Amino acid sequence: MGRPSTNLLSRDLIARRALEMYDAAGTAGFSLRKLAEQLGVKSPSLYNHIASQEDLVDAMHDVIQEEAEWVGLDPDDWRGSLAAHVRAYRRAYAAHPEVALLIARKPIVDSGLAWYDAQLRGFTELGLTSAEALRLSAAIDYLVFGSMALPYVEGFHLAVDDYRDDYPDLATALGSTPAEETNDEGFEWALQRLLDGIEHLVAPGAPDAS
Repeated sequence: MGRPSTNLLSRDLIARRALEMYDAAGTAGFSLRKLAEQLGVKSPSLYNHIASQEDLVDAMHDVIQEEAEWVGLDPDDWRGSLAAHVRAYRRAYAAHPEVALLIARKPIVDSGLAWYDAQLRGFTELGLTSAEALRLSAAIDYLVFGSMALPYVEGFHLAVDDYRDDYPDLATALGSTPAEETNDEGFEWALQRLLDGIEHLVAPGAPDAS
């Protein structure tokens, strides 16, 4: 099979293949040279579409933002639709943990800016002030990226019984829930408490979702 013509490359195709490589091998296993080899081209061909490795991170960010698309809030069920938005946001970034950490350390550009603008507009249309909407947006980011970057259970690498003699309460708590469920349940508990906290800020007359 011959090499694909350079003009078949696109910024989107390069970003999606780079995401696949990061997901499979992590940061240590990635290089622009390897990416070019995967695409069947020489490295200089990539620079017709991306300016640098930093620009590639922005392109991958654009792809993930598509997966976390903001679709607005349902005025008849703001709580349910907001919860669905936060869960979709988390899934999109948790699917690409290595790249998500790179994105979290960079300024927000391109599609990310439009996404936050639409999100904040949705929050103010719900009845929050601009300052309240900004705090909610920040709280969602802390919840999503915190749950993705620092999975709780993975921090306790020993078997539960290995903690029991010296840390009995920790052992009892860790043993109360299957490990594979704790991270998701912790996220859901925090999400519901966040939604509880903004209910009293919603403008009078807005639907009161239970």
